[in-house]
Amino acid sequence: MNNYKIKISCTSKDELCYNNKKISIKNYNKLKLEEFINKNDIYKLLILHKKINSSNFTTKTLEFLCNFDKEMSEDDFQLFIKYMIDIGFNSKHNTIIQFIDNKRNEPIYTYNFQTITKTNNKNKMPNNSTYSTQILYKK
Repeated sequence: MNNYKIKISCTSKDELCYNNKKISIKNYNKLKLEEFINKNDIYKLLILHKKINSSNFTTKTLEFLCNFDKEMSEDDFQLFIKYMIDIGFNSKHNTIIQFIDNKRNEPIYTYNFQTITKTNNKNKMPNNSTYSTQILYKK
């Protein structure tokens, strides 16, 4: 099995919310994501907090950690995004969602969550950030 992750920003309600609720550890029990998680071979769901060291700002990303026998196809990734939207995820901004190979820590697919269109987001800035995580779900 190979480890992959699906990553999407959820710092604000405008970036990503679930049934009009901001995604946070405080309201995880209200999100009712277990069926979605089990359907998609997700073994862990977490919120990653990234504090930008050059400022006092912290961003959050929702990360789905997955085990697949082989890399998810681009069509399957698009279906994953559509399913997220169908069950209640939404975004007001042009939020980026990525399918990432954990071994190389490189995005395989990068899409706009709202339009489900491929985007070129090759932002390679130096990493001067501090990270912390909150596990929302673990099998």
